Amino acid sequence: MQTDYLDKLESYYRESEKMDLLWRNHDDFFQLLLFSLDMDFSLSKKTSQHEYAKYFISYTSVFLVKNVLDLELIEKKTGSKIGIFMNLFFNNNLVSNELIKKIIYKSDFIGGIDGYSEWIEYPLMLAARNTISFSEKKDIVLNDLIPSSFSISNYLKEYLLSWAYEEGKLSTDAEIYFKINFDKKYKIISSILENK
Repeated sequence: MQTDYLDKLESYYRESEKMDLLWRNHDDFFQLLLFSLDMDFSLSKKTSQHEYAKYFISYTSVFLVKNVLDLELIEKKTGSKIGIFMNLFFNNNLVSNELIKKIIYKSDFIGGIDGYSEWIEYPLMLAARNTISFSEKKDIVLNDLIPSSFSISNYLKEYLLSWAYEEGKLSTDAEIYFKINFDKKYKIISSILENK
């Protein structure tokens, strides 16, 4: 059976039209996606089967996932492997900042995934970097940085707020929240900014 899956994966390797058609056939598509997610990508020795599986996951991430509903379907079909997929999804450099921000800040999707705290830091940093880079001075409200639909550690909250505050991008309300909840860090950064 494993040979069958490998043969099928190979037949879809670098075949975008075939991948698009397969996406419509959920039973076959998700069998191959699950098989691909079972690969150990941490091995230093790569084989053609790893390459086929990486392509399958990458193509899915970049070209087939268009919105949160697609991710919800993937979660439903992959079950406990959704965390593996999400980690690979967010680490794909071709997934747009806009889609990452929608997933992080504008949906309840992340909060429903068991173990999201194990892989959420990197995509949260990507979303925050984009938000901070393209916001005007004093323009970032709390929910632009700190997701309201799932919990993150105080360490991450402090880091994100510090970053935005240092760039002068926090709104007055967000700055007050930062000062009240992370006073020590707020004072350190304020002192540095005053001495510039």
